[in-house]
Amino acid sequence: MNKKLLASQQSIFITVIISAVSLVAVVYFGLFPSLANFQQIAQQIKDKKTGLIALKTPAEEYGALEEKVKTLGGRREALKNKLVWESDISSFLTRIIQLASDLKIEFVSLRPEVKSSPSEKVKGLSDDYMLTEVPIVLIIKSNYGDLIQFLERIEQSDKFIGVESFSIDTQPLDISTHSIRMDLSIFAKEKR
Repeated sequence: MNKKLLASQQSIFITVIISAVSLVAVVYFGLFPSLANFQQIAQQIKDKKTGLIALKTPAEEYGALEEKVKTLGGRREALKNKLVWESDISSFLTRIIQLASDLKIEFVSLRPEVKSSPSEKVKGLSDDYMLTEVPIVLIIKSNYGDLIQFLERIEQSDKFIGVESFSIDTQPLDISTHSIRMDLSIFAKEKR
């Protein structure tokens, strides 16, 4: 019986050893290559995600830059419209009178002066147009308070009006009213 027990124990021991060796062989030859392959696939997925993020970032930057260009183009157009008057100066005259409409300002004279220098081609205007600086002499009668408000309105105007110089003379008969000469300049767009 002892021999049977010993043979039975040996048989179990051999079975356990064969099972353990088989298990190690399956893990070593079957599972480890699969794990290594899985790690390679996981690394490839990680690399692809990084690549996609890198591709997505320039596309988003391009979209943001495109939007910025549109915004700046609109701003440029608005600034160009603010700077340039049409060659018909009557719109300027109307605007100056509107700026002073509720102030105690008497217009004595408002006349454009002829400028002897030729106009220059300015970037941003088509070849059909040229930009001309038009000096305008404005003589008004007013008090200091209304003059200051008028100058503020000129400064805040929706179109560019440059005040090159002005002089103030007090009226001998009315010290609260002054004769004011203003040398203004505007830029007019003219057809060539």
